[in-house]
Amino acid sequence: MLEVNVKEDFICVPDATSVGSQHWVKLDQILTSTKYPAMRRVLLDLRVEVLQMESRPNPVMAFSERDFRKSTTQALRQAFPLLAESDTIDLTINVHVKCVCNYFKAEERVKRRH
Repeated sequence: MLEVNVKEDFICVPDATSVGSQHWVKLDQILTSTKYPAMRRVLLDLRVEVLQMESRPNPVMAFSERDFRKSTTQALRQAFPLLAESDTIDLTINVHVKCVCNYFKAEERVKRRH
């Protein structure tokens, strides 16, 4: 399935009503609890491949890898507030983005379909 104009909110920043967000909150609580007293570092390594297809180059619709990395890193820090604020555990977030851009002329797409 091809999704167009996908929002960058797939992380589900914690709130009181979101069931998906509650999983992040629980994980954050477990990782910062006394259950793992020797833990000193948590690394979140997110790898995303984005396929961008346009009929012509459109700078308004262009995907910004830099903006995605920035917003995703911020969202992950919000999703793990206890880890982010911990004085004893170092939280490292790496967001890797591979953008594959395919620009086709409308006529080329029509020819390929037939």
